[in-house]
Amino acid sequence: MKRVCVAVVLGVGCTPSSASRAPEPAPDPGPQSAVDEASAEASAAPQDGVPIELDVPLISGESEALANLRGKVVVLMLSSSDRPGWSGFRSHFETRLEQVGRERLVVVAVANDADPEHLKAEWDRDPPPFLLGWDPDGALALRLGVAKLPAVFVLDPEGKARGNLASVDTEALARVDAWIDAALPSR
Repeated sequence: MKRVCVAVVLGVGCTPSSASRAPEPAPDPGPQSAVDEASAEASAAPQDGVPIELDVPLISGESEALANLRGKVVVLMLSSSDRPGWSGFRSHFETRLEQVGRERLVVVAVANDADPEHLKAEWDRDPPPFLLGWDPDGALALRLGVAKLPAVFVLDPEGKARGNLASVDTEALARVDAWIDAALPSR
């Protein structure tokens, strides 16, 4: 039995294909960007069953802790005002808030616009019943593990993510509405 095992090990170890080729080096992934590094270190990415604990930077310069919104369903949208879907999202959720009521639903729109002046002008001229966040560096998106904007999260009254999407098209908004309906506390 010993001789057979030795012969098999020697035979496998001396095959021409493995003896004549040097191990291939791992491909070089290239330098990491600051976004890649921050994404790798994202610490508050939503996890099943765990409330999201973040402070949302508001355009006013203050911040709003998501924990302060407990007891209500929260729709958190991260995007910028120049991306497709911004206006559609806004009009959809203005209507949705009228239907559901602000005592049960909160919409937080976080813009990553570099210049807040256009955003402030739009919001001052025609303010929706949303909390307006401003995160020009995308720090909040990185903490949530968002790779693509727009991103929409629905949080239940306990602050746990019910779902998230990287779209605000009609089909995506229908899914968001279904998550809201499922998460709404009964009256």
